[in-house]
Amino acid sequence: MQFPNPKTVLTAGRTFQIEWNEFAEDRAWDDFVLAQPDAHHEQTSLWGGVRATIGWAVSRVVLTERGSIIAGAQVQLQSVGRIGRWAYITFGPCVAGDDPLAGQVLLAEIKNFLRCNRALYLLAQLPYEAHRLAEQMSAHGFIRPPKAIAPSYMHATLVIDLAKPEETILAEMRASTRHQIRQGMKRGLTVELGGEADLDVFWELMRTLCARRHTTPNPSSPEFFHQLWKQFSPHGWVNLFIAKHEGKPVAATLAFPFGSWFRVWKIGWSGEHADLRPNQILWWEMIRHARRQGFRHFDFVNLNLAQPDGPTEFKLGFGGEVKKLPGAYCHFVSPLARAAMRLGLVHLLNSEACVRLARKAAGR
Repeated sequence: MQFPNPKTVLTAGRTFQIEWNEFAEDRAWDDFVLAQPDAHHEQTSLWGGVRATIGWAVSRVVLTERGSIIAGAQVQLQSVGRIGRWAYITFGPCVAGDDPLAGQVLLAEIKNFLRCNRALYLLAQLPYEAHRLAEQMSAHGFIRPPKAIAPSYMHATLVIDLAKPEETILAEMRASTRHQIRQGMKRGLTVELGGEADLDVFWELMRTLCARRHTTPNPSSPEFFHQLWKQFSPHGWVNLFIAKHEGKPVAATLAFPFGSWFRVWKIGWSGEHADLRPNQILWWEMIRHARRQGFRHFDFVNLNLAQPDGPTEFKLGFGGEVKKLPGAYCHFVSPLARAAMRLGLVHLLNSEACVRLARKAAGR
């Protein structure tokens, strides 16, 4: 990886230090991420370490002022044949206090890094509260990702305020969801915290659910989850919940307790015992667990408001607040590519025909 030299930037009466690193574990950076109000585990160096096991090169830029980190981003890169690389930032860049000048300096540095490393394209899924940064990115020439070349990203999520009493959380649910929870709790289903030894059970439940939905598991290997567990479990940043009937696993979820947030990431279900309401019971017990552990926000992670059925309809039954996110922005490094986008290529790449063709190619 090529890094711009560590530098000092003097602007508007302030002095910033900028440095890139590839540390397998960067505790100072992880502490900074953890302290953000919308802290997300996918910006930690530990997440970068797990992603490195499946072929991503991971680097991070750190912006400091008076010796303290005030902004930065963890960037993942992957080769596209011999022509270059594409870059990905998940739930970053991170800018403390929504500092506009720090954001401006950081965006310029990220662009410089992309040029140095023959990157063709950057996609950045922004943090939950980065609405001001989104405006800055637009002003710096970043655009919304064309549908034909962007992986799926989050537009909205559902969040429950865990400061509320359990009775209030239940009362704010749909009557049908509340009834299903109470119904299921009378039928002998149990929910247990699992450990690394249970990850293969979780994987099989997830694989079975994906098969019923005619999708493929993502990540595509159980080894990814074992690597993740080894990195995150010593810090208490990953939980596995398993719903059982008569001792047999029926459904399971993998969640990330991080900062003040408790985020549910992956789910699995055998498809059995639907009458026992295993998924409703599983999610309710996670909500209760997160609340007892002192977390403030329970995050259902990802709503498809354009098609509010299936998983989205299930999640909405739990009440909570629908939270619109700043979403994603992208940057084409080549000036010719940016000019082509301005001249209308972006409209072509957003067309239904191009999107269908891209999905067909991805399926192959």
